[in-house]
Amino acid sequence: MTVPNALATIRAGLRPADLDVVATMERVKATYFATPTHGAVEKQLNVVLQQLLERRDPALPVGPDNVVEARGFVLSGQARAGKSRALSEVFRGHPSLPGYGDARADCPLVTVVPQGACTLGRFGQDVFEQLGLPIVNIPTGKNYELKLAHMIRNRLKIRGIKILHVDEAHHVTEPANKTEIKKIINMFKYLMIYLDWPVAVILSGIPELVSAIRKDPQLSGRMAFTAATGLVPKTDYRRIEHVVGELASVAGLSIASGELAAVVPRLIHAGNRQLGRSIEITYDAIRFALTERQAAISLHTFARAYVQSRGVAPEHNPFVARDWRLTDPLLVLEKPPKQRLLRAQKVKRASLATDDDFDEEDEA
Repeated sequence: MTVPNALATIRAGLRPADLDVVATMERVKATYFATPTHGAVEKQLNVVLQQLLERRDPALPVGPDNVVEARGFVLSGQARAGKSRALSEVFRGHPSLPGYGDARADCPLVTVVPQGACTLGRFGQDVFEQLGLPIVNIPTGKNYELKLAHMIRNRLKIRGIKILHVDEAHHVTEPANKTEIKKIINMFKYLMIYLDWPVAVILSGIPELVSAIRKDPQLSGRMAFTAATGLVPKTDYRRIEHVVGELASVAGLSIASGELAAVVPRLIHAGNRQLGRSIEITYDAIRFALTERQAAISLHTFARAYVQSRGVAPEHNPFVARDWRLTDPLLVLEKPPKQRLLRAQKVKRASLATDDDFDEEDEA
């Protein structure tokens, strides 16, 4: 049976102006900004690759009896911090990983994204699907976890995979069944220590992932840990200012310096101080301007795009509210419960930001 070309059908139904927006947004989203996290991931990846080449006895050739256990690393950070993008860019740019992301290429690294909270059996299916190999009957019964780990290892070997990256890895460590979590962690250890074909493991996810791994000294001892830090207004203001200006330029839009000064601190707040989320909000503003045939973006553009995306009232819109520091960047549609609001300093709409505008709120 011929599979319908759904994308061609969608494209045929859009107007030329819509397709122009698609083309522009493709260029915008292809623009990447290296961050400190990018550099940290590069260093960790190089260590992993070096260790895969190390021999137990340098005088002998590489073989099943002359290799060392594989190692790995964990990249943790809040949701929308930009972890997945940083990892993907590092993988794509490394000369030892040619063709990363192309199922037809012989890249020694593969990324698997678990489909929500899962068991070891469900994770095994996700691995087989990503490898493009036939899905076999998942073992059941006594000691099924060892049989499944062996099957996963064999299929990684068939494909020549030496590094397994599990993105959103907290999905495989958050099931309520602690026994199931232990089985998954044991599987990771098995892949790393099996000397016939040791596989390095890279895990990325939210901070809760670190807590789960730390409970197993054998796995945590084989991993290095790196954190994707959030944005700090005082130190990251200029970086976000550059990001917004550059993305607007790629889209063929302008933004006045006064408007940029008003947008950036609010954008950092609206993005919950996470780089990835702040960039996504900027994408929304650019798309809104393109759709409305605007030649420039402004604070007003961000405000209208934010309403379109989050559906919040003006008093909860960081790009509109006077006390924008007190708005909830995670709020959508519903209004928060009534509570006494603390007074925040007023920031003029189009004045340049100063360090005083970024006074940190006291922790409750």
